[in-house]
Amino acid sequence: MVLDTLYHYTDLKGFQSIIEGKSIWASDIRYLNDYEEVKAGKRSLETIIDMFDEEIGRFPHSNEVLDHLKCLQEEEITSFAVCFCRKPDLLSQWRGYGAGGTGISLGFSSQALQNIDGFTLAEISYEKDAFVTNVEKSIKKAKAKLSSPSVVDEEGRIIRDLVNEIKILCFVNKNGSFHEEAETRLFSISGFENEIPVLYRVSGQRLVPYLSVDLSSHWREILRCVYLGPANDQKELLKSVNEFLHYNNLSDVEIFNSKVPYRV
Repeated sequence: MVLDTLYHYTDLKGFQSIIEGKSIWASDIRYLNDYEEVKAGKRSLETIIDMFDEEIGRFPHSNEVLDHLKCLQEEEITSFAVCFCRKPDLLSQWRGYGAGGTGISLGFSSQALQNIDGFTLAEISYEKDAFVTNVEKSIKKAKAKLSSPSVVDEEGRIIRDLVNEIKILCFVNKNGSFHEEAETRLFSISGFENEIPVLYRVSGQRLVPYLSVDLSSHWREILRCVYLGPANDQKELLKSVNEFLHYNNLSDVEIFNSKVPYRV
């Protein structure tokens, strides 16, 4: 179950960019540190395909579904994602993504995030074998829909929805050793095939593709609070962040100091 508020850790420059631009960056997941998890999900498709072979002929369009699964296994699947944490004040997140504790954690309304067109919100699962179990559930639901006599000219959409669900499942399973991250991701459903232009930013010695996700239509309800990192001069930062939010017509956004006992 997705929590009411999700938190995005960033540095002060990222915080400024999000507020002033009313947007947030969704990066190509091939360039995230844990893309190996996606590859592991793809490898698990072999198990699904072997299991699905037994279903051929047992319900309408089963051959088409299998063909799509095989294509999915062969292609380099990707998506664009914004990473959120379900915890607002977590030391590992401050260290990894919050500029070593000098950054900001922004609290977003999960309901508003779910209403962004072309994106879906999904919790990361850290359970072993969760991928296969969840794919089986998705196939079972699609099978029931395709077997229904009331389905008319909807078969193509049902199959496309199933493939998209399986793609997303490839992106939301991680090794249990990462469970402390308590991660939820906002995904672009269509990868590079979308109406939002793909942009590039410099990261180290490479160019990383990303989408600028427009938050303006949900702006008044999307940002709920901000947490100031534990390694900041919190008194000075509190003053400047309060003024900054007020200037950007966000005076109702609550500001909290981190309670993590961490200094650099």
